[in-house]
Parts: sequence; C-alpha cells; structure tokens
Amino acid sequence: MLAKAGWRLHNNDSGLWATIYREKYLRSANLVDDSYVVPKDCSNTWRSIVHGANLLTQGLTWRVGDGRRNNFWFDMWLPPFSLQNHILPSASFNPIDKISNFWDDHGWDIDKLIACLPQHIIDQIIRIPPAFDGCGEDKQIWGYTSNGIFSVKSAYAIFLASYCQDNSPWKFIWKLQLPPKLKTFTWIVFHGKLLTNVQRAKRNLTNDNCCPLCHQALETLAHLFRDCPAAQLIWNSFNIPSCF
Repeated sequence: MLAKAGWRLHNNDSGLWATIYREKYLRSANLVDDSYVVPKDCSNTWRSIVHGANLLTQGLTWRVGDGRRNNFWFDMWLPPFSLQNHILPSASFNPIDKISNFWDDHGWDIDKLIACLPQHIIDQIIRIPPAFDGCGEDKQIWGYTSNGIFSVKSAYAIFLASYCQDNSPWKFIWKLQLPPKLKTFTWIVFHGKLLTNVQRAKRNLTNDNCCPLCHQALETLAHLFRDCPAAQLIWNSFNIPSCF
C-alpha cells in the first residue's frame, strides 16, 4: 500500500495530499531516483512512503515511445536487466546513447546492434516496434501488469519473492494449531515488533519507557517475557525447568 502511494506520487496524482508532499519533499527530486536522500526533518509518514518506493522501483520499467528519453544501456526498458549487462567484450559503446540512436529509416539498425550485443538479446529488441508518428515519448510503467498500471496484488508478489518467505525461520508459526490472533501476536513478538514502552518511547508515544508491572527496568521484549518478576511467576507456574 505504501508502494501504491509512491506510484500515485510518481504519476503526478492530482489529490491534495499528493500536491502537499510533492511541494514539500519533491520539488527538485524524484522519489524513485537512487540518489534521493530522505530529509532528516521529514514526517514518519513520508519516511514510510519512501520505504514503499524501494519496492516500487523493483517493478518499474520503460515503455518505448519516440526513444529520445531513455538511455539505451542503463535504463530498464528490456526487463529483467538493463543492457549494460549484455555488452559484448569486444564492443565499444557510447554510455549516453538513447534508444533512438539505434534506429534508422527502416527501423532497428541491425548492424549497429550486432556490433555490441549477443544475438539472443537482439532477437528480443527487434520485437519492440520503433517510433512512429503519434507514439508519444518514452513512459515509465509498472512492469508486472499487462496494462502497465500498478496493482497492490502484483507488488505483494514481488515483496514475497524478495522476502524469501519459504526460507523464513518463523514459517512454522502459521502451522501451529492456534487461533489466528495468537499466531499473529507470536509473529509480531518473534520479529521484535511488539510495542513495548521502549518502542513507544522511540516513537514519542510515551515519556515513560519503564515496565508498568515492576517499575524496576526498561520494558524491552526480553524483560516483558522473561526478566520481569511478574513474567517469572507465570513461567514458574508452568513448572518449566530452571535451565530456561
């Protein structure tokens, strides 16, 4: 959902919220640019949107139009990699070439492509039609849907792939014979995301980061579930061995 907010900003959403964020944080910057630096005094909401934009950049690609905007070698217009990864060792190339530099009056300049790229890449390139009247300029689109428009479902699939859920050490949680709310709570605890007073203090949600049960130490996860005298009473009632 955060990536979707970034997509709407990237596509100049006309909403008031988008206008405010563009004027405040994106006057001379691009949200999906690798060189974008998050302002130190920005809001937590904006930090979250920037975090979502990291996922957004993984799915962005270019739809070729007049070929005058995109860099032939370094922009992502022939997924899943930019062409810089496929340059022949013996080739000489101009790093500022645009896509239109590889067109002639008849379409793609095959001789020019053969001089610097392997045949299997050339076969993919020539499937893309060169510019024609009224095709418009090169446009950045979402590469994981057929219409080029961002969807949360497709972005979630990318997220799961990068997260490597199948290799997660906590996958077993979802197989436990427990009510769903307990599975979710356990997952939150194991990932260190439970809002203890220490975490709440970091978010300026409280001025007191001490344990509300014993008032003797900071309320960290370890203290809440293990070290607090109140927690120890509960564990002891289960007759758990002392080595725990």
